[in-house]
Amino acid sequence: MAMTAYPDIRPVPENTPRPPYVPANFFTAGWGDHLPGSDEKYPAESKQDQERGLRKAGAVVAELLREVGRMVKVSNSPLLGLHSEVSSQA
Repeated sequence: MAMTAYPDIRPVPENTPRPPYVPANFFTAGWGDHLPGSDEKYPAESKQDQERGLRKAGAVVAELLREVGRMVKVSNSPLLGLHSEVSSQA
């Protein structure tokens, strides 16, 4: 469920700086009417960088699935039905 209202403002110590990506009027402006924040510390990634990151993440997940596949044995016993056993080898 999406937020439709801001939560109550909680006190923040004066010595705690506001992050640059949070607009100064974040809690005082109407819903969706706040000023854009600064993303200087968090520059946008290029499409190529995003694609590289997704491919790398996909490769990690594929390797994880291969490893899990080596540890799980699936059998179809007429008495027990479909079940899996996890190997104790890790």
